[in-house]
Amino acid sequence: MYRRLNVIGALFLVLLIVTVQFSQAHEEGVRLFGARSPRLCWVRTLTKRPCLTCGLSRSTFMALQGNLAGSARSHPSGIPVALWIVVQVLLRGVLVLAPPQRKSLPYADLAVSLVAFLCVVYVPLLVGQ
Repeated sequence: MYRRLNVIGALFLVLLIVTVQFSQAHEEGVRLFGARSPRLCWVRTLTKRPCLTCGLSRSTFMALQGNLAGSARSHPSGIPVALWIVVQVLLRGVLVLAPPQRKSLPYADLAVSLVAFLCVVYVPLLVGQ
């Protein structure tokens, strides 16, 4: 089961990276296959003010496309999130090829991945303030 989840996770992240290559990400928004993506931030919709993660998707898309300067301008966490995605693809691949022997590893893997993601997103915001 754990191996299957790693395969699904790796395929999902690779699909995300491939999809990003077909998008046009810029500081005003993201266009995917020519269609502009909608604003999905419910905080901004309700309060008319950006939340802490507003611009993170756009910034991550730009980082995955190699536009590091634009990514850094859009959101300080975009580049670290893009790196996290690439590391997760590599990690999932390793775990598929060499499945772990310990039964506790899936829980530790999930916990470490989630904590790393939260750190990647929020530490640059906290350091920048």
